[in-house]
Amino acid sequence: MQIRLFDLDHKREVVVEIDGKAHVVDLIQKLRDVGVIRPNETAMIGVPIDEKRIAYVPAVNLEQLVAYANQRKTVVAFRRYPIHGYVPQHQQR
Repeated sequence: MQIRLFDLDHKREVVVEIDGKAHVVDLIQKLRDVGVIRPNETAMIGVPIDEKRIAYVPAVNLEQLVAYANQRKTVVAFRRYPIHGYVPQHQQR
């Protein structure tokens, strides 16, 4: 399925192709793989409360997350958060 996400940090839409049965963690990894978020960042995915805050939605898979967002007549959004103390594998000695 194609999922459209709103990036609250950069105020733009991101479209990602991913399986609807995938977990939200898989979506975060997909965002890393396509270069939307950096390796030393993670993301919180949910529905926007306002233009800076996001509400976490406990969903088993992405289909449930999209269904909840559609029911609330809003979009699925994400915010970036740094992972402190993270060192990529290729930089470790």
